[in-house]
Amino acid sequence: MPVRRAVVALLFACSAGFGAELRLLKGEPLAGDLVKVNAETLVFKKTGGEEITVPLDQVLTLTLAPGKPATGNYSDVELTDGTVLHCTKVAFKGANLKVSLSGGQEIELPLNLVVSVINEANKQEIQEEWQKRFPRKKRPTDLLVIRDVKPPAPPVYNSIEGTFGNIDEAGEKIDFTPLSSDKRQVAIDRIHGFIFQRDDQKMPLIACKIHDAAGNTLFASAVEGGPDGLKVTTLAGVKLDYKPDSLSKLDYSKGKLEFLFDLTPSNVVEQMELAKHEPYRKDLNLENHKIRIGNIESNKGLSLHSHTELEYDLKGEYLEFRAAVGIDDELVAGSDFVVVKIVGNDKVLETLTLDPKDKDRRKNVALNIKDVQKLRLIVTRPAGEFHDLGRFATFADARVSK
Repeated sequence: MPVRRAVVALLFACSAGFGAELRLLKGEPLAGDLVKVNAETLVFKKTGGEEITVPLDQVLTLTLAPGKPATGNYSDVELTDGTVLHCTKVAFKGANLKVSLSGGQEIELPLNLVVSVINEANKQEIQEEWQKRFPRKKRPTDLLVIRDVKPPAPPVYNSIEGTFGNIDEAGEKIDFTPLSSDKRQVAIDRIHGFIFQRDDQKMPLIACKIHDAAGNTLFASAVEGGPDGLKVTTLAGVKLDYKPDSLSKLDYSKGKLEFLFDLTPSNVVEQMELAKHEPYRKDLNLENHKIRIGNIESNKGLSLHSHTELEYDLKGEYLEFRAAVGIDDELVAGSDFVVVKIVGNDKVLETLTLDPKDKDRRKNVALNIKDVQKLRLIVTRPAGEFHDLGRFATFADARVSK
């Protein structure tokens, strides 16, 4: 989604009484308190008393309070703008959905803004099966989902294509017309999940991605408030009220900083000589475990076997590439020399030869990529070598920024 241009007005008094962490495109994180933010600048009071004013286009994230996952039983309600709300209560009321959020707020959502409702979303096995069976995509019909519970077997879903209709006054039954039969009334408490056919909607530009302290994720077009609380408006137009310490993080990084983990390569070359074809990994090492280089763990990164090339179409929109490059700690035993090349617009920007015997195997790379259209990461064997066996490299926290 495009970077925010919508008007955002947010006013805090320093007496709000909570500490915050501000991360900018440049420099180390800053501790202190948020004073105010508007459409152009953010005012932040650093620990120790200095007050600074920062252009919003330099702000990545503002962390306000610790986030924690929702607990207990809840349903997930997803909106047309991608917002996902954990709801402890869900009730149909005419053309609306009345919900109680895990954070305590009670709101009514117009049903035409709801993409799906999944019950018992707090159970991991149900989430995994749901995502596998019903990935989000544009659908030609509504979908009614009933779960057949027969312990100890995994959940079994029966889905029926059709069209949802009116809801009775008591909110207990909903009309549903299957594709192959006549309209009928279905008891809502028998339905495990609802997926609604929704046409693409024109959305305002995003201001920021919000993580609240109760584990909900919202995409906001505006955030407004003061010492007594905040008003958040999602891209779909849903409004929610928050106390300042009920918001965990405001994420303004979209479009300013992108982890290559989150981007899809425009071209992939994987051709191993005398080695088994090994697809590259996102977020994991080549043993499908956490990335760790030089005893430092990373949650985001790319792991490549020799010979692999990943090409990214950056369209000349970024200024800097950064990554920690090395051989993953788990794979260093028995590994061999490997060459890493970082290429921009067919020009080699950096060449590294990784030696598994090096004491410092974590090499921090920072490159100017101004006007680079195509960025390529290449992991290959050294010149004169004829095989790719035991040669691999990891790009921990690989990212591009403006």
